[in-house]
Amino acid sequence: MLIDELNHRVKNTLATVQSIVWQASRANSDPRAIRETVKSRLDRPEGDLPFWP
Repeated sequence: MLIDELNHRVKNTLATVQSIVWQASRANSDPRAIRETVKSRLDRPEGDLPFWP
């Protein structure tokens, strides 16, 4: 059961990161700008991750 919960959390985390990258790439075409946007989003406190500015 603990492994199932861990798998669930990892999948949620990866889905969140994928969404951040997708949104950043829609807003920018420059790879550097995308990287900076993603980095700034991932550097935020955990509670802020699901929301896009």
